[in-house]
Amino acid sequence: RGGTRYLGSTKGNLRAWFMSFEFNQAQSYVLELTDLKMRFWVNRGQLLSGGSPYEIATPWSAANLVTDEGTLALRSVQSGDVMWVVHNAGAVRPQKLSRLGATSWTLADVEFDNGPFEDIDPDSTVTVTASGTTGTITLTATSAIFSADDIGTAFYMEQKDSSGVKAWNAAQDAALNNVRRYEGNYYKCTTCPNLGGPSGTGSNPPVHTEGAVWDGGGTDDSDDDKYYSNGVEWTYLHSGYGWVKITAIGGGGTTATATVILNNGRLQLPTSFTTTGTTRWAKSAFSPLRGWPTSVAFFRERLVYARNRELFFSVVGAYDDFSRKDGPDITKETAIKLQIASDRLDLIRWITPSSSLLVGTARNELSVQEQTTTQVFAADNVASMPQTEYGSRLLEPIRVGNAVLFVQRAGRKLREMIYDYASDRYKADDLTVLSEHIVDAGAIDMDFQQEPDSILWCALADGTLSALTYNRERGVVAWVPHVIGGPDAFVETLASISSPGSACLRSTAARSTARRCATSRCWRTTAWRRQIPPTPSTATRGSPTRGCRPRRLSGSITSKALPCRCSRTEARTRIAPSPPGRSRSTASRQRCRSASTVPRSFRRCAPMEARRTAPRRRGASRSARCGRDCTTRSAA
Repeated sequence: RGGTRYLGSTKGNLRAWFMSFEFNQAQSYVLELTDLKMRFWVNRGQLLSGGSPYEIATPWSAANLVTDEGTLALRSVQSGDVMWVVHNAGAVRPQKLSRLGATSWTLADVEFDNGPFEDIDPDSTVTVTASGTTGTITLTATSAIFSADDIGTAFYMEQKDSSGVKAWNAAQDAALNNVRRYEGNYYKCTTCPNLGGPSGTGSNPPVHTEGAVWDGGGTDDSDDDKYYSNGVEWTYLHSGYGWVKITAIGGGGTTATATVILNNGRLQLPTSFTTTGTTRWAKSAFSPLRGWPTSVAFFRERLVYARNRELFFSVVGAYDDFSRKDGPDITKETAIKLQIASDRLDLIRWITPSSSLLVGTARNELSVQEQTTTQVFAADNVASMPQTEYGSRLLEPIRVGNAVLFVQRAGRKLREMIYDYASDRYKADDLTVLSEHIVDAGAIDMDFQQEPDSILWCALADGTLSALTYNRERGVVAWVPHVIGGPDAFVETLASISSPGSACLRSTAARSTARRCATSRCWRTTAWRRQIPPTPSTATRGSPTRGCRPRRLSGSITSKALPCRCSRTEARTRIAPSPPGRSRSTASRQRCRSASTVPRSFRRCAPMEARRTAPRRRGASRSARCGRDCTTRSAA
């Protein structure tokens, strides 16, 4: 394998976390996240601006960056130059990272001006009235329903009665500024052609939801339109609902200053809000009080947020629009809100797209998909189905081909979730069943490297680095540990990005001297030299340093045989620590003696967790099957 190369130190030598930002194969970045700061690594070096590392401010403190399980607390999804980032505990407002140039990046709050909203309480008795229909208005409630947590969030209102507005009908008298309703939409008469005679509606009912349209010919400007063939021009106003953005709270929670949000062709709020008010209102689904999204993904051209046991799907192709209606109608493209139904009320830990949207909780895994496969994914064609019951760690899964690799709740098992056509459901096989000892410390970070070999890298809680060679097409699933920088160093985080002609793994290593450095493991060359960081007096950013030749591993790395590179005593004490009061040598000898009771065809040497297929060496007993350094006693 290739070695590591010293690239530089993290900001202030602080603990850092890595995330990948890949615009395309030639433009890839690693994001370094420390306490309230973000730096960037690119082209095997640090991104500089004016000779200094380029950095931007973030809202994530050092405590916000790590979960209770020791994993990264941020979840992200990217589209082009824009990345959406959410906090796994919902403690921080979602952020939108945008790349405007090589050294021009912005990180801003995600604005939920167009929903999603909570469900309307049909039994509510609190009436909310508005002081106007456009611009800045004041909302007044009959009870204290507003709080400081509502500032900056949207507030939805809907008419409870439309009988106060006449319905549109053909060949009816019409005058300037008349308001009519048709199939849930409200229109205002803005042009009457027969100013010297009668004016009336034409024969074509208004159905538009933006701008102005004639309901008749609209071409005859004579003073006598006996049959109202000209019609009148109707301008769309609203569809019986609207929402505002709250900017201030007053009156002990009974009043709020707000700005009317006009979108999708809407020009104003319903006039009835200023007279009778409405009891049909709802607050934003996301706020500091109710919590922010905890997971994010793309699915069926929609941006999907998860919080608690709810999923929020955006409008198709409009990732920041969560309007559940298009005019008065719920269409195939409008937003979706889905409550996950399950007998176990565990919160959603991750979501990731596959042929279905896969959802992981602390005790089970589910899929969200079309209820009827012959129709498109929409609000009236969506269903959640339970799949497996293993539970997941607070660690974002990795998609590799048509498989999703996720870490089980305890962190010591990696499972491969893939669709099984025979059973017509997903299954999740254990990929660590033959090498449980390698990830026994528990995974805290992982990423997948596609080139030149398919390798899943895992950083473990004890600071070690493990790799899974994963190639299902050739039936290769094999684990191997990797030693980085000697016994006084441990890996804290890692990220894999593509580079022209190669693939690189970035990681941070903390040493006993409390110095943290960023390293890269690249496969552009086949050198067998492990590079070590230089001393601070001679270090230069991005420069290679003297290294040492690592000891090669013996044996081939396959799914059937793992290398044995230790003596008999070391091999057994590694996976079987000595019990209290018993020496390591005693425990090792007892472990060796127990090997003689194992059938010959299944004898193996720990750390091997699979049957060796190596041929028997000349002069060795038939039971000596474990390789170079270890032998077992023949059965009595």
